[in-house]
Amino acid sequence: MLLRANNHALLELFLRLPAAYRAHSENVARYCCAMMSVIHRSSQVIEPVNFSAVHHACWLHDIGKALISEAIINKPGSLDEAERMVIEEHPRFGVKILKDCAASTGMTYSKENWGVVAAVVYNHHERWDGRGYPDGLQEDEIPLVARVCCIADAYDAITSERPYSKAASKEKALEIINECAGAQFDPWLVEILMVDTFWANAARRFRKEMN
Repeated sequence: MLLRANNHALLELFLRLPAAYRAHSENVARYCCAMMSVIHRSSQVIEPVNFSAVHHACWLHDIGKALISEAIINKPGSLDEAERMVIEEHPRFGVKILKDCAASTGMTYSKENWGVVAAVVYNHHERWDGRGYPDGLQEDEIPLVARVCCIADAYDAITSERPYSKAASKEKALEIINECAGAQFDPWLVEILMVDTFWANAARRFRKEMN
């Protein structure tokens, strides 16, 4: 895994996240890699995928939350306006963490890998309709890998127990994601997600490969 073993500063920050968020990051990384595999096979316009970079990027997608109070990220009820504004800074915090770790430890990414990691960490809360954050990008302005991570992130959040919600079934999660196609999510990617065999088979395969 890119830099995971030899960048202790980054790993220590990741371990500051609550256990549920660390597990969520691993799940999102697996789902995102599985989706990227399907997309790559389904399209003639998608360049070869560096799955190690994608997995690493998604593993770090919420690293910016390491700088946010657990009282906010684990709050069982709705966030107030001030708390929401803090949460919405975590993509910026995440990129800052990566740059600071690089400066202080000599950590380096290749140009290609940095493009993938920065795209995911910074853009995974952008929405297809332009109502996301931090920059309000829309449609194809959002990097493909970040659009995929956005769906994987939501799928795992919906199907996992959270302080503010109960875990939903796979079927309910797919229903919710399908309803949000064209608003929160890229509709073409959602169409791929609706193929049951993708989640039943590809995610299991990547779980074995990445462990």
